[in-house]
Amino acid sequence: MKINEKQVKEICKRLGQDFIGFDFLGRGSHNVNYIINTPQERFVLRIEDNLQFDNLKKEYKFLRKTDGKLGPRVFLFDDSRNILNKTYFVEEFIEGKHPKKADINYIKLMARWYKELHKVKVKRKMLPLRRRLGVRKYKKFNHILDVDIKSRLDDIYDQSIKLFNKHDDLFKNITHLSLNHGDPTRTNVFYDGKRVRLIDWEMVHYNIPEADLVFFVWSYELNEKRKKIFLATYGYSKTDKSKLKFELRLLAHIWEMISWRLERLDLVYRKKIDNIGYCSTKEDVYDENEKDIKKMNKILRLLKNGD
Repeated sequence: MKINEKQVKEICKRLGQDFIGFDFLGRGSHNVNYIINTPQERFVLRIEDNLQFDNLKKEYKFLRKTDGKLGPRVFLFDDSRNILNKTYFVEEFIEGKHPKKADINYIKLMARWYKELHKVKVKRKMLPLRRRLGVRKYKKFNHILDVDIKSRLDDIYDQSIKLFNKHDDLFKNITHLSLNHGDPTRTNVFYDGKRVRLIDWEMVHYNIPEADLVFFVWSYELNEKRKKIFLATYGYSKTDKSKLKFELRLLAHIWEMISWRLERLDLVYRKKIDNIGYCSTKEDVYDENEKDIKKMNKILRLLKNGD
């Protein structure tokens, strides 16, 4: 989304700041970001650009409540469409470097960071894995797949649903959910070798701790050695029951990612969004799905051997 100087000047007035200029910062899968330059400080203008989720207001409320303790401080939210034709908020500009790779130090820092984050809990039941929207959406969008890959994914999906149903009791007695960040990809993290800071909170929600943990393992493609270090540093239980819960939640996470990609590709096909950014082309989506097919087959073999 393009913006102009007049619009940014109006936003600066609402902030009580003098305008110097603005620059394009970056585009995420669900938002567009600009730097606003003022004599006092720099700000980030975060504009919603998302047909898959409606998360910006939730992100703003969370960041306002935490007031810089977990993410950037926020200063303004506007969904009136008077200045911009989309919802936006303004947050502090934070400088830092993204992790180049998941080295052991980074893995341990993230494990400890998650441990502290997950101490924040609410009394709430967990939605069964088979009923999660991201899992169910696969059936809504699998029609856009070519026959071969659709056949293979449909078979894995049916096996997955059977496993979710079979082991539903593992999650039935959960009474409290933990605060989850929801997206630890490299571009959402600043890392200086001593600490980590998560800067993008659009996916923040309450869930079981495993939801965050499996996302990290999946996102950084940790091998077994690094996965063990990550979970040991976190203090994750080594019981067979816990291992089963982890693998089942990882399986559900992969389905959520596959569904997200297919929904995004469907939007591209229908010319609702541009085919730019992560997984916005058929080639990218199919490549990622092939990787996840291998991961899911590995999980299915593991769970089958464990029965």
